[in-house]
Amino acid sequence: MVKFLIAVLFAIGVSVTPISVLALETEEQIIRRAEWPTYVNGANISALPQVQRILSRFDENDQITITIYYPGGAQGTAWAKQLYNWFIAYGVPASFLQSAIGSGAPDQIRVVLVDRS
Repeated sequence: MVKFLIAVLFAIGVSVTPISVLALETEEQIIRRAEWPTYVNGANISALPQVQRILSRFDENDQITITIYYPGGAQGTAWAKQLYNWFIAYGVPASFLQSAIGSGAPDQIRVVLVDRS
């Protein structure tokens, strides 16, 4: 149908300019409770491949949002706060970070990076 309309407009001499669509690129990483280090420090957290992938995609010049989805309850909240604080320690400004209940499972955190640039 779209091709037909473009052909009709072209036939009657109307120029058709493609509309730019906002491109969204996402990166989603799951961190399971079993993968979380027992002894939490900067080296152990930065060694997690999921954290490395998110940090490698982060660019302060882009329109990035990093959302940490966590399981509910006190433990889930504390876990998300730890990860949130580690992202800040690694140089991600708090204005790029969000957290929300709803990881999808009680034993995982889901980290979603969205690049709107």
